[in-house]
Amino acid sequence: TTTTTTITTSTEIISSNTEIKDRKINYSPEYLKESDQDLENPYRGWFHGAVTVDLTDYPELDCNYIFTFHQVKSFKNGLQYLGVRLGEFNNRRISKKALASLDNLLSEYKKRKETIDPTTQLILRFYYDGENYCKTNSTSFQPIFPTQDNPTTTTTTATTTTTEIIEATTTSSVNSIDGESDFKLRQLDNGHLYVSNEEFEYFKQEYDPNILDDHDNDNMLLSRRSSGDKDYEIDVDEEEEIQEIGFFNDNDELQVIQLNEESNLFEEIQLSEEDQQKLESKEKYYDERYYNEYNELSLTKEELKDYLSNSIFINDKLNLEELVESNNLDKRYISDEYAFSNATEEDYNLSSIRAAKELRQISFPMCSKHSDTDKDVCIEEKLVNKQCIFQFKSSDYITGCVRYNTTEIEPENLNLILIHITQLSDIINKYSDLIYIYQGTFVGTYGEMHSSKYLDKNSLTQIIDTMDKTFDPSIFLSVRTPSHYRGIKDVFETQKGYNYTSYNNRMGLYNDGLFFRDHDYYTYKNIWVPDENGFVKEFRDKEVQFQDDICLRVPNGGEGVFLAEEDKYINIDESQIPAILENPEYYGNFYVSNQHARNIHLTYLNDDYDKKLIDHWGETEGKYIYTKDWNITGDKYIGNHLGYRYVLRSSEFFNNTLEIIIENVGYAPAYIDFESYVLLKSTSSSSHSIKIKVESDNKKWGFVKQENGYEKTVSLLIDLEKESSNFLSDNYEVYFRVYDPRTDTDIKFGNTNTYYTNYGYLIGTITME
Repeated sequence: TTTTTTITTSTEIISSNTEIKDRKINYSPEYLKESDQDLENPYRGWFHGAVTVDLTDYPELDCNYIFTFHQVKSFKNGLQYLGVRLGEFNNRRISKKALASLDNLLSEYKKRKETIDPTTQLILRFYYDGENYCKTNSTSFQPIFPTQDNPTTTTTTATTTTTEIIEATTTSSVNSIDGESDFKLRQLDNGHLYVSNEEFEYFKQEYDPNILDDHDNDNMLLSRRSSGDKDYEIDVDEEEEIQEIGFFNDNDELQVIQLNEESNLFEEIQLSEEDQQKLESKEKYYDERYYNEYNELSLTKEELKDYLSNSIFINDKLNLEELVESNNLDKRYISDEYAFSNATEEDYNLSSIRAAKELRQISFPMCSKHSDTDKDVCIEEKLVNKQCIFQFKSSDYITGCVRYNTTEIEPENLNLILIHITQLSDIINKYSDLIYIYQGTFVGTYGEMHSSKYLDKNSLTQIIDTMDKTFDPSIFLSVRTPSHYRGIKDVFETQKGYNYTSYNNRMGLYNDGLFFRDHDYYTYKNIWVPDENGFVKEFRDKEVQFQDDICLRVPNGGEGVFLAEEDKYINIDESQIPAILENPEYYGNFYVSNQHARNIHLTYLNDDYDKKLIDHWGETEGKYIYTKDWNITGDKYIGNHLGYRYVLRSSEFFNNTLEIIIENVGYAPAYIDFESYVLLKSTSSSSHSIKIKVESDNKKWGFVKQENGYEKTVSLLIDLEKESSNFLSDNYEVYFRVYDPRTDTDIKFGNTNTYYTNYGYLIGTITME
């Protein structure tokens, strides 16, 4: 319990008295003052970057996965985002090793919630393509680059040299709509830059390859669901192929690493001295200064030439059995980690998707001999090398590789997507108390529900229906635009076999184009972009009103996008604000953004993107924000109003009734049921207290619709006469507490008053005569 200084003034503190069964009660309320500081409450606020991993058959070799696995415990407190790419499984079921890697990663978030930050909640998104798959030359595994005459094709051949690749590279213009660059999601998938021995060791100690054994495997891997008139099934007895990884050594010989289901971590891949030297020569490029804001490699021609000549690119789609048979190899020579072969293109061109991936070598000293007298003293060290795999991903400019598009990466059959959803559902449900929102429908670039062949109503409805039936009902779902919401809602509401009540209660929105022009990056109707697939968009005013309505019951959030245009109204007089809200000139303006966030009930935003927009809000100074008791810059003002924000306004005692007035000054309601209590703590006996549960729906606090807006305050009435038999002392401190059972945390209020653990906030004192 922390100490507090109670501020009292005769004009603001009014004592009252009444009688309960012949005992006179005097009530003295505490002075309650509003705070402008951040509150670490669950389900709201900033989330901290689009952390992204791939599900693969070799998590123990995935640089980015290994780094992320270790870093979970170091993330900032509050909401977390996790994007999971599934492109590796676009033509098959998700493997057990990949499922185990997801289970292990979510387990790390659970540990974080239990030991570091109880407010930890996840925003989860699965998708196949994040514009991260560079095409490769079929006989060298090197990435392909566009030609000068045609940026979408390549002239590289099996014998193309690094120099020839560079000379064929050109500056390709970024695709644009109305002169604006296409939307890109900043995926935090650059763990290969930072992975170290610390991450390897943590992975080795904490990763559980047998974690799926803790489940009922029959329930995990055998599921049968019905979506519309289509059934699909997962066969638990289907044998998974053994994974092989191949690369060419410095002598252009193909080397093959076999990953069987029981394989342990690779302590070291045995590379030749020449190959080790190549990898050491490119260490300088593992630095943020060589990457753009989207974590894509951004080099000059000369730098790229040097980078490629010192890279070892790998192919992870090999089939060892066919490789052995086609080359008449003796399997005995492939019993270790390596096999050498003069393979033909057909041997390793066994997948329609061959993404550019490469090896990184991490070198670090390890003690090889300790002192005989003191085991903690090292007297001799040796240099140890470890390798991991990461995706080559270069920028869209001079060094831009040719990438697979989303329709190439996504499964060819909708049923496989439905199978993947079902496979993943058991793991998701295992962590249902950790996962707050699922974003998207598994399809579209970055999971943004565009550039996919599955954007018709029938496909999206089947996907949503499968998630609705397999994901725990406590997890909110969300779609990208209001038009998506309405189109799918119509099917759920009018056709048999769909649970419209569930859809209505759990389907929300996410918008990753916020504050970018009047259309929020084409989220709303725009004259340049036609309606597609039967989803009808409306102009901004109507879409904002639509969100104002549905987001009283379901969350809305996403990320903002900065538009580099002049803002003439950064710090203005209060009298000027209504005019710029009526006719905005720049939608990234603080006053316009603040009003928009309130109108659509914004609950969460990405604090990593767009930083330029957030910094722009920060240019609006506190003295130009005209809210009583608030004196912080615009970026903090918006962040501190995201979601719900309860403020204790006053308390009063009359007619044996305690009244507590609360205002929700946040942009949105809370969407989770909390519990409210009044606690009367005896000042004379530490063992005596009275706990009274207050029946009130906190999800409506501050958002009960009135004719001209919302009733922002709520009055809680507690009849103390019912508790008269429990009054054993003469004096009590009165506390008010709001508790969230899901996270086992108390909800903090936007007051300067001290919060007392397990009691809440002191709101007054009772003296009985």
